[in-house]
Amino acid sequence: MRRIFEAVYQVFFDKKWGILIKMESESLMFSGLEIPRDYL
Repeated sequence: MRRIFEAVYQVFFDKKWGILIKMESESLMFSGLEIPRDYL
């Protein structure tokens, strides 16, 4: 049961971060700003 929960959590976590990164990159392109990613 724990293994199933970990698998579901991993998928949700990856999907959430994928969406956040996609939104961030799109907003950067929209604003036309080139921000170095060294701070991330």
